[in-house]
Amino acid sequence: MLRHLHPAVAFCCLLTASTLIAQSTMPATTQSAAPDTAKVLEAVASIDITAAGPSCRMWIGDVNGDGRMDLVLVQPDNDPSDTRRPNSVVAITAFELTGKQLWQIGTPDMANRVGSGADIPAQLYDIDADGQIEVLACINEELRIFDGKTGQQEAAHKLPDPDAHDCILFANFSGNPTAQDIVLKDRYRRLWAFDKDFKPLFTFSGNLGHYLWPYDFDGDGRDELIAGYHLLGSDGKEKWKMDLKGHQDAVWVADVDADPSNGMEIIVGGNGTYLYNAQGKQLWAYNGTVESQNAFPGDFRPDLPGLEIGGLDRINRNPTTGLDGLFLIDANGKELYKEKRQVHGWSSITTVVRNFDGKGGDHFLAYRRGGGLKPGLYDGHMDRVLGLPIEGHFMWADLLDNGSTQIVGYNEEGKAYIYSMVPFDLSAAPSGKPIKQPKRLYNWTRYWGSETPAATKASK
Repeated sequence: MLRHLHPAVAFCCLLTASTLIAQSTMPATTQSAAPDTAKVLEAVASIDITAAGPSCRMWIGDVNGDGRMDLVLVQPDNDPSDTRRPNSVVAITAFELTGKQLWQIGTPDMANRVGSGADIPAQLYDIDADGQIEVLACINEELRIFDGKTGQQEAAHKLPDPDAHDCILFANFSGNPTAQDIVLKDRYRRLWAFDKDFKPLFTFSGNLGHYLWPYDFDGDGRDELIAGYHLLGSDGKEKWKMDLKGHQDAVWVADVDADPSNGMEIIVGGNGTYLYNAQGKQLWAYNGTVESQNAFPGDFRPDLPGLEIGGLDRINRNPTTGLDGLFLIDANGKELYKEKRQVHGWSSITTVVRNFDGKGGDHFLAYRRGGGLKPGLYDGHMDRVLGLPIEGHFMWADLLDNGSTQIVGYNEEGKAYIYSMVPFDLSAAPSGKPIKQPKRLYNWTRYWGSETPAATKASK
């Protein structure tokens, strides 16, 4: 049996459609959400992933370089301390989409049932820029680098601190043609940046939150770094700071107002949901959330200007009475929808899925809902329009590198399922041309932080 992220929580009661209250775009009016009539998707392929062991999380990347994405399952250790868990990777197992196991690093712990509520310190990325993806993971207080084709170890670097294992990300502070600098962090407080040869660049201490995000806001060919409530320059020095309480749970870079002349904005989720410009000005604050665990932009409502921001609010984290709720706000921070959940369930995960319909549209994905609510994709009016038939975790990517999007679900039964709304054929031979790893996949986080390339709504 596979178990992911958190220990199992016994959810009770069914959340019916009458408990979902949608706030329309007209002032002072509310309306009940429509009955759930979602079309349930059928899997176009399934893969046995039991060899990876329980308590894994999935990464997606073309590790064997054949022109087709592969699935990589990473098992963390079962350290019971939530402040450190996971502090090391136990095993990594790679599978082709056909189900063939490519390689395995380490030996899975088949008794591992602890799971993890944090990022697992691993990533898939072409760190040496030779056209072939490497696998990087923190193992036994080392950052180890493995060949993506074979799983053989290529290098190992001692961590700068025993706690520098909260996550791994890649940035371009050095002005290289691609992002080859490595950033490590501990839980909430400290980060360390290194160049491609693992020579120290800088360190920083502050209110770092869960995940960092690099972006070149000033166009000088070097990334700035959104580090929790701080924006750092490429030299690691603080440029400005957000005056916010708590810590950052969500971060996303996007042209929210769809006005390129204003530059890219920064979406931050924490005790509330906020929008900042790159100069540190808070553009608006949405205080209708208690703890904005996920916050992400999408053109969910093409009839409205700019991008909308969807997310997940952790309203009450009590293990027995906890509640969470979905929300959607417009480009100006105005509430479009807020779920009034009244039954137990506080461990939902949400994000945006792009072009799953093959028409370039955006959908709001929600899963791990509990309380009898099924996972699925929502439209801009927060109606669940496509249902996912398994309980588990989900990833999405263009698996065949043909411009389409597939969703991959995996569950406690050791199975992975592929869902697609466009023709999906695994019988054809892959191209043999390695797929370049997208930034949102080489800097993947279970908190779903990312960036949305600037584009006008008309060109979307």
